[in-house]
Amino acid sequence: MRISRQHTRIGMTRLSLSFNEDYPHRNDERVQQYLSQNKLEPKRVSQVQIGSERFKVLHFGQCYLDSHLDRVSELAEAQSEGNDD
Repeated sequence: MRISRQHTRIGMTRLSLSFNEDYPHRNDERVQQYLSQNKLEPKRVSQVQIGSERFKVLHFGQCYLDSHLDRVSELAEAQSEGNDD
């Protein structure tokens, strides 16, 4: 999973969580379970293709996800480092 931020012209920040559908990471499900358990619904969901890989992208406003961002980031870091925590 990747986290990206997009700053808007009106001073807001949008957060996108991208999940590779072709090569899912073993902890992607943990991130999605965390979002579900905390009733965090994306503002919108899209499918994008980058090169030959397909991604499911969950779009959130930063204010909505802000209090959970540290935990989501920890899960993402654990993924990139190969940790299980």
